[in-house]
Amino acid sequence: VVSAVLDSPFPPHVDAYDSLPAGAVAAVDAAFDRCNRLDACAPDLGATLDTLLDRLDEAPTAVTTRSRSALLLDDVTFARLLTSALAHPDGPSLVPEAVVLAGAGRLAQAVAILEDLGPTGRAVGDQVSEGAQLSSECADEVPFNRFDDPPGPRPLAAAVAGAGTDVLALCRIWEVSPSSATADQPVYSEVDVLLLTGRLDPVTPTAWAGATAEHLP
Repeated sequence: VVSAVLDSPFPPHVDAYDSLPAGAVAAVDAAFDRCNRLDACAPDLGATLDTLLDRLDEAPTAVTTRSRSALLLDDVTFARLLTSALAHPDGPSLVPEAVVLAGAGRLAQAVAILEDLGPTGRAVGDQVSEGAQLSSECADEVPFNRFDDPPGPRPLAAAVAGAGTDVLALCRIWEVSPSSATADQPVYSEVDVLLLTGRLDPVTPTAWAGATAEHLP
């Protein structure tokens, strides 16, 4: 291999669940800043989101989705929908609209927008795919995270950290043996590598690309 291109890298030595809250906050803030510069955005989107997440944390609300199923919407669930939607190409334009709707109490409409932008396919709700993912996460990633570091003052950071805590609880049920310490070591290479990353990516934050670059030429 003479050279390589890595898009949105997830380096093994990064403690994903401990670092993801800050990365998600940075990506959402960048999306709101972009909206303020390019579009006719509602003011104070960040404050609207903070207030909404605090409210959903204190009083989760039942909403009916487009599929007519009931969803108990708390801060963790809304943050998951929000960050998944932001990763969609249309996310930066539609996520602010969903936040405004949710902040105004129109939760079902907001959830409909976010769900339309979320991931689809076999992995969503499929027991085999989710089991395969947990087998990897519970062995290769979860054992090397602390899960007790303060996520930061923002409600979004706390909500994203809460999703990680949910995974930790599942891993305690899954009982997968942890991988050896080598699974948490950085990858070194003498090959020239071009790293691609996006400021609006809440799933593989730009800081992870920086951590990858530290061990490459």
